[in-house]
Amino acid sequence: MKSNRFLFIFILAATFMISACSEDDEANDTPAEPTTEINQEKGTFLAGVYNDEVQMIASEAIISALSLSQSAQADFPSLSPCASIIIDTISYPLNIQVSFGDSNCLCNDGKYRRGSLQLTLTAAYALEGSTLLINTSDYAVNDNEIVGEISITNLGLSTNGKPYFSSTSTIAVRLNELMGYMVISWNSQHFREWTEGFLTPYQPLDDVYLITGSSTGATGELLWTRSIINPLRKEMGCFYYVSGTVEVETPLLLNWIVDYGDGSCDKIIEVTINGNTYTIALP
Repeated sequence: MKSNRFLFIFILAATFMISACSEDDEANDTPAEPTTEINQEKGTFLAGVYNDEVQMIASEAIISALSLSQSAQADFPSLSPCASIIIDTISYPLNIQVSFGDSNCLCNDGKYRRGSLQLTLTAAYALEGSTLLINTSDYAVNDNEIVGEISITNLGLSTNGKPYFSSTSTIAVRLNELMGYMVISWNSQHFREWTEGFLTPYQPLDDVYLITGSSTGATGELLWTRSIINPLRKEMGCFYYVSGTVEVETPLLLNWIVDYGDGSCDKIIEVTINGNTYTIALP
């Protein structure tokens, strides 16, 4: 009887050890989150968003300026009553300055901006062939400094019969202290289809754009190329893209795919790296 009892205890202990080893193996099979790639994606995402924001602010400023109503700025997503819009010409090309002042100005979207944007519009924004040139001057958003130039051209109507624009951007973003003063260069050739809201120009919150194209640049010393696989959907009432996918290629890190979701306005995205998918929250 004693030998049978020892045999039972041995089998029980062996079973427990095998089970524990199996669980450890399964845990070891789950890859750790690739921190370098994830952090690089977060930083580069901000540069892309700021590139889009500058273009949207320019569009809002033009509409506000041509409406000759400073109070109308309260209805725009990114402007603010503390921002001033000045037209220094009365015929095309129009020269417009959007100034947020020398100190941080709280804007309608809850962000703090300072500095100014200098706009030159060759013809009516809605006219095919018109070009809008945007230059930054001491411009910053939440203490993230943005320097550079953006050119937007009206290409007429898309194959879907919607207003269609091309935009070429050459900017640099110096992220704030919380982001380690990371410097990101951004060079993009994008196309923007204005799919919703173009019939109500004084109600920008209902505007929706689909963005295609690609960009190249560097985050610190890391070079990258971003290609939009499925159009990014930008709803003016949301800070984040609500859907679309982007492929990111780098010479030093693993490549990855970014999925911006199914249409919900949130900061959650999925990043697929080396066949493994990680759910992360953007800044």
